[in-house]
Amino acid sequence: MRDLRANIAAEAGARQTYEALIKVAPDEGTKQTLVHLLTREISHTKMFMAALDSLGKLSDPMFGNVQPDDTVNIYYNLSQNGQDERGPWNSEPNFTYIADPLHAQQ
Repeated sequence: MRDLRANIAAEAGARQTYEALIKVAPDEGTKQTLVHLLTREISHTKMFMAALDSLGKLSDPMFGNVQPDDTVNIYYNLSQNGQDERGPWNSEPNFTYIADPLHAQQ
């Protein structure tokens, strides 16, 4: 599973590289080649994701065998600017927000 997830991450990095190269490619033939390579990276990602899904691990955030502790669903506001820096990646219903962790009840 670790290798599949590492491969997905590597494919994402390669896609970003190809996108940057496409922006500066000097001719249409080079751009077409880079678009083809970028497309294959997406195909590979889909294959790796399907493999994870077949193992029941595509949407499972548990990466190993050790169970996380009870803070796994807590988002602590550690922002230096005092702003509420939440988004869909760290908000309810998946996370409990602790606005002031220094003064939160233990």
